Amino acid sequence: MKHILIVDDNTTNLRMAANVLQPFYEVSMAKSGRQALNYLKKNIPDLILLDILMPEMDGYETMEEIKLNPRTSNIPIIFLTADRKKESEIKGLSLGALDFITKPFDEQAMLGRIEQVLMMDDMRRGLFKNTDRDSDTGLYTQNYVTKKTMEYIEKEKNGVLILMSVPDLESVRSKAGTRNLASYMKFVYENIAYEDDPDILASEIKDNLVLISVLRPMGDSEIKEFADGIIKKLRKEVVCEKDIKIKFSPVMGIEYIRPDDALEDIYTRCDKALYHALLTEGMDYHIFRKV
Repeated sequence: MKHILIVDDNTTNLRMAANVLQPFYEVSMAKSGRQALNYLKKNIPDLILLDILMPEMDGYETMEEIKLNPRTSNIPIIFLTADRKKESEIKGLSLGALDFITKPFDEQAMLGRIEQVLMMDDMRRGLFKNTDRDSDTGLYTQNYVTKKTMEYIEKEKNGVLILMSVPDLESVRSKAGTRNLASYMKFVYENIAYEDDPDILASEIKDNLVLISVLRPMGDSEIKEFADGIIKKLRKEVVCEKDIKIKFSPVMGIEYIRPDDALEDIYTRCDKALYHALLTEGMDYHIFRKV
């Protein structure tokens, strides 16, 4: 789900906009430009709705700060404002705003403009050019990983299949809340995407289960080093909003990819290894052993 930050000094305006957006987007709110900038230090929304007329720090100043920061400069911004002057629109567009929504706003018009800007941003980032990746997670789709793994097996090559589960996901979600968890999951996905390694393909199968296919030979020691590396990254404690600390306790089932096996059988054994690891206290991962 896309994440939108609304910035407006008027509480009524914030609530009205949030009520329109919440059925379709994850929504965060800030009551000043300074509060928005502080929020962006730890969170990167997909879009910002930014009021122009605010005390102390207006929308133009806030936007300039956002655009000056390399970490936030590419976040698309729509001005949400009662200012209908042509000069204001020209100034906003020159600073990098992608659209204007005037208050009081029409709900359908607002949703349409936001959808259009988000779609344009997806196209800019090339997400539609590569349909093999999931636009929300940045990981590969399950179909793509399955296809590539089967092609690899047909070439009679060896590799490794890993199923990673996050058994404490529900307790983390309850502690963190939707907004913090969404921000934290970006950290998780970035650490299992391995975008710089074409031999490692990761896909989210469901909410707490990730499939990782390593399309190159690995011995036991290499597998253990690889698994330990992922676990170490994901057990790193991350401080989110309101000083809430989040970390996962991932568990893995691991099986070798062999050219004489069907992928379905490899997956089944990998699932058995994961089940064994989940049932064994203190075990981070288990490598399936053929009897």
